[in-house]
Amino acid sequence: MAFELQPLESSDAERCVTIYFAAFQNPHSLAVWPRIATVRAWWEQMIRDELNEEGSHWRKAVFKDTGELVGYCKWRHHAAGQTLDTQLPEWPKGADTALADETFGAWVRMHPELMGSRAHWYLEMVATDPAY
Repeated sequence: MAFELQPLESSDAERCVTIYFAAFQNPHSLAVWPRIATVRAWWEQMIRDELNEEGSHWRKAVFKDTGELVGYCKWRHHAAGQTLDTQLPEWPKGADTALADETFGAWVRMHPELMGSRAHWYLEMVATDPAY
């Protein structure tokens, strides 16, 4: 199987959410992100909104034989001296907001604690279609 890494596009958001929901079937993910329309719409919009944010580098893996998007990732580049954002988003209606705050709040609080003001890259999100 041959794959090609390409920049992610806004039109890929729907497929990315389908992949994310298929890839993460564990109890935690299912509790935080129930597979309902409001959560799905939030995820799609979040991807579109963050696609061009400063320091974000979204990539997709495309299966060369079919052109199908089979996985994606989001890398964040943080420059030296950059203040790291510890703000949590407003979670979608229907999500378990307490569990989301607990989980993702811990992650964003630990990030500056671990990395300080050093320049670094951070793999913020990665998901692959389980069929691949």
